[in-house]
Amino acid sequence: MPNDCPHRSAAPNRPADCAPGRVLTLQRLASQLQKLERGSHPVRESSGTISSGLEILDCLLPDAGFRAGTLIEWVAEKGSADQLALLAARSALGEDRVLIVIDDEESLYPPAAAALGIDLQHLILVRPGKAARRSAQAKTEKRPAVASVETLWALEQALASRGVAVTFCRLEKLSARVFRRLQLSAERGGGLGFLIRPPTARGEPSWSDVRFGVEAMGEGDSSSARRWRVEVLRCRRGAAGERFALLEYEDATNTVRPIAPVPPAVSPLRARA
Repeated sequence: MPNDCPHRSAAPNRPADCAPGRVLTLQRLASQLQKLERGSHPVRESSGTISSGLEILDCLLPDAGFRAGTLIEWVAEKGSADQLALLAARSALGEDRVLIVIDDEESLYPPAAAALGIDLQHLILVRPGKAARRSAQAKTEKRPAVASVETLWALEQALASRGVAVTFCRLEKLSARVFRRLQLSAERGGGLGFLIRPPTARGEPSWSDVRFGVEAMGEGDSSSARRWRVEVLRCRRGAAGERFALLEYEDATNTVRPIAPVPPAVSPLRARA
């Protein structure tokens, strides 16, 4: 994975207080959310629309953006959708609202997030802790990965806070009951919940407003360009027209632009016909 990717396969060994942005334990999360609530503007109306800041992505959605107070799923292989989702989150951040990343794997690299245009003053990392992860792993050693109680608690609290613009979290297994709780929390908070899901979630029932399928397409014309194929797998309000788009991100300009689909090759026999 490139060094400037916002997530690393292994977290660097450094004290939390030395990392750019704020890194919170569960014990500090509740008090921080209370401060954000007091300092934030009134919550957006549930009918409001929040642009992704990426025109090509907004064009896939019927309201040209995400509905406030909803969950958005990004279904992809591990590491394929994180950067695109963070790019879509940056335009939702206002002067007094923040992006909270539930960083269970302690793999988000804040300077790389800053390189995507995310103000680190508006980024909060929540790390439930190694003890909680060890306990969850021991209980689910022979079963599909399930989010820990601590992770789900932090996620619900962040989604329900009026001071949080976007809550970002990776979730593998998700029961319908928990999914519904998360959706209700997002409605109360009025922000967005970006849930990074594995390919196995593609056909599962969902309480999200939008479910994207994201496929990494490799590098573009230069080594600093990355490409994705983004498909609307599900949208509660129907599709806007096109169901998929091809996107390219260029590090040098920090921009995302559409890519024209490559027409299928025509065989010589068909060309002569």
